[in-house]
Amino acid sequence: MVVVIRISSRSPESSSLLHPPDGGEQHDLVSWSNTIGVIGRDLFIYCLHRLSGWEYGAIASLNHDFNSVVRNGHIYRLRRMNGVTEHWIYLSACSNNPPEWEAYDPSTGRWIQLPKMPPAESIFIWESLAVGTELLVFGDRGRVALRYNILTNSWTWLADAMNTPRIAFGSASVGEKAYVAGGVDSSIKILSSVEMYDSETHTWTPLPSLNRARFRCSGAFMDGKFYVIGGLTSSNEVLTCGEEYDLNRRSWRVIHNMSQGLNQT
Repeated sequence: MVVVIRISSRSPESSSLLHPPDGGEQHDLVSWSNTIGVIGRDLFIYCLHRLSGWEYGAIASLNHDFNSVVRNGHIYRLRRMNGVTEHWIYLSACSNNPPEWEAYDPSTGRWIQLPKMPPAESIFIWESLAVGTELLVFGDRGRVALRYNILTNSWTWLADAMNTPRIAFGSASVGEKAYVAGGVDSSIKILSSVEMYDSETHTWTPLPSLNRARFRCSGAFMDGKFYVIGGLTSSNEVLTCGEEYDLNRRSWRVIHNMSQGLNQT
């Protein structure tokens, strides 16, 4: 199985270059505080966020100040605010244990190998999604989760995967927030529950439930709204309706009479 997701305004290679080669210590870097002071920190960061993400690793390796600017995450938030994006595709060959991940940059055709995931007795990947500067990977029917941090180029276990662990859910993300809806829990119950993940606080928050429980559905985020499309019911009925969640009103609206060919997109 190959899992494909997309993250904007990120570069995995630039993150890996934040670490000195051969395990070197970062105290070998020379501090050039005066270099930033010449043009001012704000102007420096503004110029930096316009560069390609490929350049960040080399810049971060120059000195402590540049390293801090890149690694504290502010530069990535500034890129999103100003519409500076670089789309990456993350893929995993799940036949390996632990699974191995690679990142592909369509604009340059370059492939990057991500660090190996932490070893585990069994971590079959069921779902994955990208949010903020993180890649979340769920295994064991959603009961366990790993987080890949693009800024530190490292994997860590999530203390809490979700309030209601699940697989086969619909999901989408915008900025630092990710939304998951529906799916199947560990007791094979079809869910209508919805949760939001905040990558800044690493917390899951319950949201109002869907009108129809569903699994194997798709999710999308557009114009400030979260959409859940198609899927199947507990009796394996094909759903020809979608649902639209308004973040401001905190309510769902059913979208009827979708083409049957569009379910499970």
